Amino acid sequence: MLSVRQLGASPDRRGLFEQGRREPFALVDVSFDLDQGEILAVVGESGCGKSTLLRALLGLEPSARGEVAVTHGGRTIEMLSASEADRRIARAGIGWIAQDPGASLDPRASVLESVAEPWIAHRGVSAAAALDRARTAIEASGLAQRLAARLPHQLSGGERQRASLARALTLEPGLLLLDEPTSSLDASIAAQLVDRVGALVRERGLAAVWVTHDVALARWCAQRVIVLEAGRVVERGASEVVLREPTSPAAQRLVRAADWSRSCQYGAR
Repeated sequence: MLSVRQLGASPDRRGLFEQGRREPFALVDVSFDLDQGEILAVVGESGCGKSTLLRALLGLEPSARGEVAVTHGGRTIEMLSASEADRRIARAGIGWIAQDPGASLDPRASVLESVAEPWIAHRGVSAAAALDRARTAIEASGLAQRLAARLPHQLSGGERQRASLARALTLEPGLLLLDEPTSSLDASIAAQLVDRVGALVRERGLAAVWVTHDVALARWCAQRVIVLEAGRVVERGASEVVLREPTSPAAQRLVRAADWSRSCQYGAR
């Protein structure tokens, strides 16, 4: 579903008085593969390059170099070298769930309208057909249908993330990208979202990249994990092994800093 080879990125954020300087690499030679039915957790401290990685996977990081091959509907598209038209096709097969659900939900539109919008924009279907697809996606997300007519601000944080998940599912993607979607939720609500995403991955044969700094969540939701430090992969392997007995200093710091009381909410793998 996803093949990443020697991915690098170096966002240029030079200021007026820094014309001769350049920031260190945000990503350096990141490589991994992702199969159907699999969740890969990407963990690391703030500023390690997790969000830059997701932007690069979507073809939205201008400085990205290397290879990002996305397979969906029997077609493989190399995101970094493809035309914008091909990237648009590939992005239609990728569901994005942001940390802030407001990033994907129109505050002036009902949940149902926001979830239906991708079908109209990408597939050019009628409003009636798009609304039918939206209701199916809302049901799959676990959000109650009675909430579909509400505006985003009328929902709780957990309900907004369910709505964001529904929007991500609308075009029936093969790949989900999740950027710390549970960071603002309490543990019990976060656990429900984790379980729902896990069930969708298994039942629909999806693949998912889940970015988080919460190692307890990563152990619970993902089969494999990669640990980023200063843009480099410093440790990788089965999540249960890596996050129970980390060998890299970066992973050890994350495990020491973890709130292990929260792990009880997720259970033990």
